[in-house]
Amino acid sequence: MNNVGWDVTKQKEIQDLHRYAVSNLIPKAGIYQMRLLESLAQSASIYSPEELDSLYSETNKKIEEIGRHISGVLVSARELCKSGHQNWESVQSLRYHINQLSSIIESA
Repeated sequence: MNNVGWDVTKQKEIQDLHRYAVSNLIPKAGIYQMRLLESLAQSASIYSPEELDSLYSETNKKIEEIGRHISGVLVSARELCKSGHQNWESVQSLRYHINQLSSIIESA
């Protein structure tokens, strides 16, 4: 244990969280983004231009939200690696973005 109070168990937990996000959650989020895009492309032949504009706007917002959380995961993970997994703010940020991505994917 060092001066900050971090022990090996806590560092392992953070590493596992990071691995889960990068190897499992982010790929699922990417697949969901692709499904949204495919759905939008198929909708072009079904909906009127006004309805399509609304649908496009909603879908674009969701895709951007997913992208922000993916970026948040990656930035937080990078900061944690730089700090030897001892940056509490980065841990909180990583958890926040993981929870948000999980919520978006589960609601699909």
